[in-house]
Amino acid sequence: RANTAELMRKMPEMLLEYK
Repeated sequence: RANTAELMRKMPEMLLEYK
C-alpha cells in the first residue's frame, strides 16, 4: 500500500523532474 507520507515525499521529486 502506498502511504500518504510516501506519496508526499515522492511528489516533490516528480515535480522537480517536470522542471
